[in-house]
Amino acid sequence: MKYEETYMGHRIRVVTTRFANGTWSSTAELLDMPGVIVESTACPSEEEARRAAISAAMEEVDRCVRSRIGKP
Repeated sequence: MKYEETYMGHRIRVVTTRFANGTWSSTAELLDMPGVIVESTACPSEEEARRAAISAAMEEVDRCVRSRIGKP
């Protein structure tokens, strides 16, 4: 399944995939930051895989924003 989310103005595309053993993996692509892709694997449900990918993408956005402005 494909999902689109937005975090702090950055668009995130999440793709979830189910394995034969019933576990799920997910990939999140930051559409506003070309080449930035984060992955999550071995989640027991699609919802957990989706949330894990979104969380990882949010962390990446936060990291990129902090690196531009520096720590206070």
